[in-house]
Amino acid sequence: MIKDAWNQVLKDFAGESSQNSSLKWLYSAKPGTSTDSSRLILNVPDNGILSHLREYTRPIEVKMASILGRPVRVEFQLSHSLPEWIHPEYSFETFLESKCNSNALQCIRAACRQPGRHNPIFLSGPANSGKTHLLHSYARSVIEAKPGARIAYLSGIAFKLGHLRAIASRSSLDFKESMMSFDCVIFDDIHLIGSGKSTLEEIDFLITAFLDRGKQIVCSSSTEPGSVFPSGRLRSRILSGIVVQMESVDADLRRAFCQKMAEVNPNILDHSTIQRICKSATDIREIKSIFGKIELQSRESKHLSTSNIDSVIEGTLRRPAIPSIHAILEAVTRHYHVSKQDILSSSRKTEHTWPRHVAMYLALTQGGMSKSAIARFFKKKDHTTVVHAEKKIQIALENDDALAGALKAIVSTL
Repeated sequence: MIKDAWNQVLKDFAGESSQNSSLKWLYSAKPGTSTDSSRLILNVPDNGILSHLREYTRPIEVKMASILGRPVRVEFQLSHSLPEWIHPEYSFETFLESKCNSNALQCIRAACRQPGRHNPIFLSGPANSGKTHLLHSYARSVIEAKPGARIAYLSGIAFKLGHLRAIASRSSLDFKESMMSFDCVIFDDIHLIGSGKSTLEEIDFLITAFLDRGKQIVCSSSTEPGSVFPSGRLRSRILSGIVVQMESVDADLRRAFCQKMAEVNPNILDHSTIQRICKSATDIREIKSIFGKIELQSRESKHLSTSNIDSVIEGTLRRPAIPSIHAILEAVTRHYHVSKQDILSSSRKTEHTWPRHVAMYLALTQGGMSKSAIARFFKKKDHTTVVHAEKKIQIALENDDALAGALKAIVSTL
């Protein structure tokens, strides 16, 4: 809402700027990020503009207060040239700390203070736990501390595709030199890199070279390092650094985020509704979605009824049913024309082991089960069998479009 109010301020000043040339510099000021809803940070590109605009601090504050109905403190500051891929709202200031993410936050801050000392850093955790927010905050902090720093920000898939394209075009050396030119490298979702031998060798070379030169490496993954790199020197390299497990968003963090959203929209929701959202939503994205929809409705109607708000909450949180392991097993047996007894047996025949691998993979990706729970269901000694099945399917999916189609067909029946 503060950014909307700033846009309105620009419109109000538009008529005056034709008579006062200094006001034209207002259009170069861009709202920054802040966790304080009573504070507007305006980033400007150079000191000359900064000195011109500071004299308009008070008039802007007056206009903002009249639009929002509450006082707002305006601050101008020099902007830093940030890459477009850095999310404008992701910074350490906007990251909400809680027990579930405190260790990860401290490790990333330490990497900013002493680059290369804690290396590599591997953030492991479920979706929506704040991994990407921390990676972008780290990148922002590095560039603000050292303008011009070159950061490679890649997903596991992007690195893999870039490497494969380099091989196909016989430009592998150029690819290596390009990656080595960066000051630090960030791998988001590194678990998506797959298990191709040449790609793993390339990333092993890169990480080894960066470690030798004291360049910082930060990785994020939805799975632990052992699942991404089951063996070899690369796994040892990762484990020699700092591995931090981030947990799912806890109640304290949901409560803090709800409070933050409520401060930005103070006149929309009462305390009981905020508490209901906090208890119902399981992650930050759901809370953002609920508040966004309620704010949109509030613009169309001054008085939102309880039933309208409840409908928004229920509609946003309506989740598809997670298929049970029994339903997955039933669907796999139908597709491959085998019996449940064959899949659950210890048979090593291909016609039985392959559907078994598929069932384990779907239980993991669609059923939300842990590897240990899947192993117990299939009467295996430990989760290593499930890890093996997952890898087999992932490798096959890289080159087998028929398998991708089969999995899609099976999932559609669940």
